[in-house]
Amino acid sequence: MAKLFPNIEIIKNLRPAPTEGELHCLKILQEKLSDDFEVYFQPYINGDNPDIIILKKNAGVFIIEVKDWNFDSYVIDHQVWRLKRNNVPLRTPLEQVRNYKDNLYNLHINGLLEKKISDKRLYSLIQTAVYFHCENQDNIDLRVQNKDAYIKLYGHDSIMDINDSILKSYGGQSFFTEDLYEEFRRFLKPTFHMIEEGKDIVYSQKQEELSISEQGKQQKIKGVAGSGKTLVLAKRAVNAHKRTKKKVLILSFNITLINYIHDKISEVREVFHWRNFYIASYHNFINSQTNNLNISFKSLSDYEDLNLFEDKEHCINKYDAIFIDEIQDYKTEWINIIKNNFLAEGGEFVVFGDEKQNIYSRKLDSDKKPNTTIPGRWAELSESYRLNEKIAKLSSRFQKEFFKDKYSYEELQIVEQESLFSDEDVEYFDISNEMSVDELFQKMWRILIRKSIHPNDVCILSSKIALLRKLDFYIRQAEKTRTTFEAKEIFEKLESGSSNLDRDLKKVRKNKKFNFWMNPGTSKLSTIHSFKGWEAPTLFLIIDSNENNDELIYTALTRCRKDLFIINIGNHRYGEFFLKNKDLVKVVGENDGISESPQVEVLVSEKEETLEELEREELNILFPSLLENLKGQNNKFKICVLGEISGNKDDFESNIGSFFNKYSIKATQWDVEFINNRKLKNTSILKSFKRGQSGYSLLITGQIHQHSSKDNSKANLLEELRNPKYINMIIGSSPRDKLSIDNLLEKLDDYFQEKMED
Repeated sequence: MAKLFPNIEIIKNLRPAPTEGELHCLKILQEKLSDDFEVYFQPYINGDNPDIIILKKNAGVFIIEVKDWNFDSYVIDHQVWRLKRNNVPLRTPLEQVRNYKDNLYNLHINGLLEKKISDKRLYSLIQTAVYFHCENQDNIDLRVQNKDAYIKLYGHDSIMDINDSILKSYGGQSFFTEDLYEEFRRFLKPTFHMIEEGKDIVYSQKQEELSISEQGKQQKIKGVAGSGKTLVLAKRAVNAHKRTKKKVLILSFNITLINYIHDKISEVREVFHWRNFYIASYHNFINSQTNNLNISFKSLSDYEDLNLFEDKEHCINKYDAIFIDEIQDYKTEWINIIKNNFLAEGGEFVVFGDEKQNIYSRKLDSDKKPNTTIPGRWAELSESYRLNEKIAKLSSRFQKEFFKDKYSYEELQIVEQESLFSDEDVEYFDISNEMSVDELFQKMWRILIRKSIHPNDVCILSSKIALLRKLDFYIRQAEKTRTTFEAKEIFEKLESGSSNLDRDLKKVRKNKKFNFWMNPGTSKLSTIHSFKGWEAPTLFLIIDSNENNDELIYTALTRCRKDLFIINIGNHRYGEFFLKNKDLVKVVGENDGISESPQVEVLVSEKEETLEELEREELNILFPSLLENLKGQNNKFKICVLGEISGNKDDFESNIGSFFNKYSIKATQWDVEFINNRKLKNTSILKSFKRGQSGYSLLITGQIHQHSSKDNSKANLLEELRNPKYINMIIGSSPRDKLSIDNLLEKLDDYFQEKMED
């Protein structure tokens, strides 16, 4: 008899109660499978909520999605199922269970994706099935198209035949190592956090005050870099759970911050169960919720659709407390979607942010603060507990230099702590892009030797993954590392064998970010975007020659607690700033103080690339792959601007051209067409936007006077275009407002940020 987690008595008393089909399936599994099988009911895996996961040591994993559905109530199509009563599209059960499986590879299980890339047979390690409790096998075979060999379909009659062979008849079992088995169990059986696991943290009076959880409280908290915003969030989240005895939702924007928040919650000296904290990025949260609720979700614009969860009110688990970190990264639509759909009546809603770390250039309110939908004044944390005196002064001067017309100036107030270091350094290196990557690595390595810095204290930041990837390769010849991107070996394997390099790299990088932790005992390498919110005692900041994102550089500077090494690859904009602050920054020559240090032996290619060549190489590889993925039928990335715009077309085209040039996309690789209201009214356009047939790659809306068109006279045009059978659509402006150049470029940038890595 299989082991059941939790036991059947607990399962029967769960709320919401298990369905008849779920109870029947569990009964069959428990009776039919031997005692070396573990059956987990509705395990909560970072937001994913599959019905049943079966685990067997030395064998593999089996996921079952249970549906108490009668086929007569549905219009069944291969790609989208619809409810007959309201024609609402649903994600197919097959796609739903496939997403659960793919997320185990792509997100949840550390290292599993890279192992699958190295050996594709590993994809058979996880098997899946859908059990239709109200249908028999013959009707399922007749009505449901299943072209996926990894998904089995069971009916009420055929489920009776299930046995131990579900994890014996497939290849790949030999890959289910002891380490992988334990990694799966760690996710399936979350543990209790004991009081002794926390730390004796001394909170300031203000931090203590803002950590108090209150029913119905809506509050926005602003803090300077290092002021303990995440520390306050963590303690307040634990206090909210203690107050409500319910699950707390915590959201961020970047994926890596999830683990930092987890670490801060772990430092709170309280007893709690980890299953009571759902920590996720916005996009992963929406992805998991739409999958759990069978919502058809295809377009990037769906993340901003205020009606996305319409008709699902009765199915949504609401939260009595929701916290959002780095609120300056959030769009107003995202905040409203979270509040309107997932906050319980009278629930607590608290956001944390710092507009000076607005690296994605989100729109701000008239007071130059993030738009939070919460009225009133911001509560403020004005003292920094992270930064040493030199870095704090340098960061304050950076504000005056680059933010004087953007944000209100704030002097960083430093709180002296015994734990802070007394011999901190800020060193500045100006190097040429003709330097080889090996030479740069040797320079950095000698600094580490000179300063006797422990690997766990080191983080290397840059906005260019190609450079970080090469540095990581060299470091790994001497010691282990932890990164937010793929290893050089994985990149080369994908480069030579992937049919869609951009897509596959994005999957690997998402997995690496999802498993990026603060104290792995090794050096860490990350993009600046992914390290926002984190901190490190020793930081190498590599500034690219073309970098001009002031918020990004400010964010990077304020990540460091002790030793900051700024390596500038010919960027005159920031170089001038650091050189005129020599009272805080030590300007280091080519070999000052390090020429006598030994060189580490590393394996280099016959012709070592320069920094300039490395950057150009990545552009030449990645952007063609990206465009190949996004282009329309005419072999171009073609934009359709639908509706009225403010200004003339020539200005729009010129600015779009400059935008694409930033991404090294040539004029021959893109195109734009404008369809105004007059043309829209008199033209049959819907057929020209069909996915897989359209010459357009992206649809951006302007001001639309009428929501209908010649071939869509009765329906709402925008609602129709949200159907997944059409190409991606971005709401460029409200249908009432003309589309401005600035708004279009902002929307384009958002789109490409989603499609490309940092």
